[in-house]
Amino acid sequence: MSTEAAILERRAIQYRDYPEEKKAEALLAYEANSFNVSQTARQLGIPRQTLDYWIKDAERFAEIQKGKRGILADRLENIAYSLVDSIDSHDLSIVPLQNKATSLAIAIDKMQLLRGQPTSISQSVISEEERQVKMAEIFSRLEARAIEAQTEPVSPVAQIEE
Repeated sequence: MSTEAAILERRAIQYRDYPEEKKAEALLAYEANSFNVSQTARQLGIPRQTLDYWIKDAERFAEIQKGKRGILADRLENIAYSLVDSIDSHDLSIVPLQNKATSLAIAIDKMQLLRGQPTSISQSVISEEERQVKMAEIFSRLEARAIEAQTEPVSPVAQIEE
């Protein structure tokens, strides 16, 4: 093999050409991994520098990402269901319950991130109307205490001290 052919072959190995869909999936995984480049590159088996380059050029993959986001979220949901079934079957001889539960939590967390849903309880359990009623009650009690404090008779001992 000639030297030029060897160089071209080496470059072909070094600079793999990834399909646009693979790049979009990698960017979604990067987002799902809380924007951790090293972790995502390791998980996907791609060079960190390659992922960095794709991140800088992310706008180019935005349209593909939209479609992939739903597909990936659905896949994670199926994984979550499989993990629940696995836990239900009590087959813990190979994989401990803690590992299955952790995997389940991660799958659900990533699925929710991809769907734009909160990953923790970040909203109040009570409605806005209920919150306003409670606040009005609190203000009424505070106001009553303030009025009570102003109209309390002064004890004779307090008058002597003044």
